[in-house]
Amino acid sequence: MMGRAALTNGLAWLGALALALALACPAWAQGRPERQAAGLSVNSSMAFRQSVSQSEDQGIAQMRAMLPQADYEEIWAFLPAEQRWLELGCCERQTRRGNYVGLDGEVLRLMAAHDRLAIYHIHTPSHFIRENYNQSKRLLKTVEEALPSAMDMATMIKLSRQHRRLHPQGQIIWRIVSRHGVTTYGLTAQALDSQDELDLKPFYFSPLEEEELNEAGGSLAPLVELALRRLGQGPFVLGFRPLP
Repeated sequence: MMGRAALTNGLAWLGALALALALACPAWAQGRPERQAAGLSVNSSMAFRQSVSQSEDQGIAQMRAMLPQADYEEIWAFLPAEQRWLELGCCERQTRRGNYVGLDGEVLRLMAAHDRLAIYHIHTPSHFIRENYNQSKRLLKTVEEALPSAMDMATMIKLSRQHRRLHPQGQIIWRIVSRHGVTTYGLTAQALDSQDELDLKPFYFSPLEEEELNEAGGSLAPLVELALRRLGQGPFVLGFRPLP
């Protein structure tokens, strides 16, 4: 059980982080009432958040099925103790640089209340492949659908470390569902316990060489696995599970 000083420091940190999250989701978008839904879907309404009673595998299957029609990304928390999904995405929109979805401050309450949870979000098929892109660049954009962005990693680092402080024996898992499969990303135990700033530059650049893209066969899974293997070094732990 956490000591009073640790709890006080943790809650103070959560308060500071809430201010940062408020920049992504305005205050009026937080504290949305829950609405029961039969299954997971992209919800761009700020009037409510969806709550879905499904297993983890059922939720993953529904995310995969929605990808061809999804215009926006979406975020959910899976609460294993309740076998329930709770929507956490807000302010979904498309920009010239890609899809954007904000992380609702509700995640802070869930982190404090649950020692075990998983945060999932979808990466839609790329809408930003230009007509003048050559074949290797088109292939790279497709592979990137399965890779965490630098922003994904920065969010994961801050929230994972804070969850560790609140629940030293707990676990928070981060996953992306794309048309290629399920990508898991996180930190080593040593990095979780450290407060050192981590270098995210590798996540701003392609981990694949143009020659490797040009020589790729028909399956994308080996390219995704190679990219994640190169990114998953040092303090980072990344994995991939193809879906049939």
